[in-house]
Amino acid sequence: MKFYYVLLFSVSFTIIQTCTCCPVNNLNETIDITNGTRNGDIIIYNGIYFTIDDYFHFQNKTYGCICDIKVCLPKCCGEGNRWVNNRCQKDTSIPRIPIHRGTEVLDLEENNFYLIKMGTTCDGQLTVLPGMIKSYIQENGHLHTTAGNYTNKTSYCIEGTDALDLVIIVCVPAISPSNAPQDMASSSGMSSD
Repeated sequence: MKFYYVLLFSVSFTIIQTCTCCPVNNLNETIDITNGTRNGDIIIYNGIYFTIDDYFHFQNKTYGCICDIKVCLPKCCGEGNRWVNNRCQKDTSIPRIPIHRGTEVLDLEENNFYLIKMGTTCDGQLTVLPGMIKSYIQENGHLHTTAGNYTNKTSYCIEGTDALDLVIIVCVPAISPSNAPQDMASSSGMSSD
């Protein structure tokens, strides 16, 4: 008597959306595009086109990976705010932000860049960069100064003053390693309002 064994198995496929900024534990370089206009797999938000690789869904919202589309510059104050009298206040004015290649100012369209509040943290002290220190925001979003370079966009932020001048706030490393990390909003009086 011959026995035949039938092996049954199930194969399931899951379609995984690929997007480079999808880690939901870090929404710093994303914007909420839930209210954007859909055109197939493309979402248009504020005139910016997000392909299926440039957005993801999380907690009933759709987030666009804006920093994959444009060079993001870290903004100190939240959206709709700027630096007035050494603190963030409601104002929608946007300062002119000179962009450089090395020390040469480039003639770039402002729509090549996006100002975004990135949740800056600092293991030292946050300080407004003094005017005597020359600063050059690079076309890749890094900050080069005569006092040092800031290639991590969470170690500095920019903002405009009431005169629409550019203010750069940088993290100065702590002298003592016992200082605990501080969130930008709490250590400099900034709020995301």
